[in-house]
Amino acid sequence: MLADGPPAGKYAGHGDPGASHGTMRARRVFYEGLAAMLGAGIPVRTALAQAASGARGSLGEAVRHLEREAGRGRPLADAMEERPGAFPRVHVELVRAAVTSGSVDRTLRALAATEAAEERNIGRVAVRVAYPLFVVHFAAVPLNIAALVQGHFLRFLGGCVAFWIPIWVLAGGALLLFRRARTGGGAARFLLGIPVLGGILRDGAYVRWARVFAALEDAGVDAALCTERAAAAAGYAVLERDLAAPAAAIRRGVSRAEAFARAGLPSDLYQALAQGEVSGTIAEGLGRAAAAREEAASARSDAVMNLLPAAATILAGLVVAWVAISFFAKAYTVPR
Repeated sequence: MLADGPPAGKYAGHGDPGASHGTMRARRVFYEGLAAMLGAGIPVRTALAQAASGARGSLGEAVRHLEREAGRGRPLADAMEERPGAFPRVHVELVRAAVTSGSVDRTLRALAATEAAEERNIGRVAVRVAYPLFVVHFAAVPLNIAALVQGHFLRFLGGCVAFWIPIWVLAGGALLLFRRARTGGGAARFLLGIPVLGGILRDGAYVRWARVFAALEDAGVDAALCTERAAAAAGYAVLERDLAAPAAAIRRGVSRAEAFARAGLPSDLYQALAQGEVSGTIAEGLGRAAAAREEAASARSDAVMNLLPAAATILAGLVVAWVAISFFAKAYTVPR
């Protein structure tokens, strides 16, 4: 059974890359409160009503929607699925599996722990990125220092802004690309094809898939339906299509090992699935493989983040060196 829900790892909650830090915190508080009430034996509708009374903003509206739908007798996961801006698909599918296995409160606690871990990760990333961003922005100062020395402050400011605008445009374009990659094929193919970054994002998607597949399998969900729902949790449309395609073959009676042979799964996850089908331990095997893949991806991510300060410092040094060389070249040029 889904005893403890998904581990609170670095990539466990990445089904919602566009979520703000505040949304994640509010969602964590909601999960913790709902888990406590359900664990105490309070009915779902009553627990949701109490949670809705303290929820604010967009998440508060989503929780009130859950309360209304619970009053109509609808499953919790189905109502969550109708508010994708508040609840990532991976969370929806894990709750759906938990309802089947009777472990909703434990899964909600695990999701709350995942959100807390994600908040800490975002904080660490923000700290690591802050210094490189400052250095790159500061590089505009020596490039335009001559205008400031000459007393032309507006020219100095304009030169700095002209230097910063491409950086801001690039950052905004990257954010837009991340958002479109969740549903658009072209954007996702481009993003996932970027060296290093694409591999890290792809690993995160496969980790989400493996954990949801394991949870649904553990809950006894039909194999074809399990395949379709786990594919939806991957987070990228281009991967979802390939991961959902084996469902048709499974409905025809084909084994999961044969059906997934051409689905593009990484070898470690495919072996865990194929061997688990023979031994009856798909959930356990995929869980272990996902944890190992997540740990390796986390190490690569940390290595990339550790390189950013050095890269920013080198860039700033090159800018300062170019300014210095230009200054001395002009100073020592003999007029004709």
